[in-house]
Amino acid sequence: MGAINLLLVLVMWIVMMLPSVMPMALTFASISRQRRVQQSPYARTGAFVLGYLAVWCGFSVLATLAQWGMLEVRLVTPMMVSTTPLLGGTPLIIAGAFQLTPLKHAYLRKCTSPLGLLLTEWRDGTLGAWIMGARHGTWCVGCCGLLMAVLFFGVGCGAVYLRNARKDTAANTLDRFRGSAPAGRLGYRCCSSLVRS
Repeated sequence: MGAINLLLVLVMWIVMMLPSVMPMALTFASISRQRRVQQSPYARTGAFVLGYLAVWCGFSVLATLAQWGMLEVRLVTPMMVSTTPLLGGTPLIIAGAFQLTPLKHAYLRKCTSPLGLLLTEWRDGTLGAWIMGARHGTWCVGCCGLLMAVLFFGVGCGAVYLRNARKDTAANTLDRFRGSAPAGRLGYRCCSSLVRS
C-alpha cells in the first residue's frame, strides 16, 4: 500500500511539474544546438529535464514521508484533515510569511529568469546537463515548495484556499513568459489575466 501511494505521488509530481520546465528545456536545447555540442542536444535536454524532475521527486518523497509520519501519530486523518487547529493554520502562516522574505524573492528571480544559469553556469556533457537541471529544480522548489507542501493541508482548508494557492503557483510559472518572444508575451497577457483574477 505505501509503495503504491509513493509511486502515485511521484507520477502526480512529474505530471504537475513537467509543463513548468518545458520553456526552460526548449531554451536549453536551442543553446545546446547553437553551441554545436558533439552529443545529441536532445539527450542533453532529456538529462536536464531529468535533473529538474529528480529534485521535485525528492521533494515529493519527503512530503510523502511527512504525510505518513503525521498519519502515524494521528496529527491528520487519512483524508489529510488536521486533527488540531494549530496544525491546520501553522503551515499557512509559515508559507505566507515566506512569501514576503528576500529568500523567496531570490528563488523566484532565479526560477522565473533562469537565463543566467544557461549563460554563466553552463556545464558540458550529459552529467553537466543533469546538474544544471537539478540546480534549476532546486531554485523552483525553493520558490514554490512551501506552497506545494501546504497543498497537503488543502483538503482540510477548503476549495477557496486551494484555488488561491494554485493561482499563486500558476502566476509564478507564467512570469517566465513575460520577457520571452512575442508569442510568449501574448500568451502571458492572455493567461495571466485569467489566472490572477
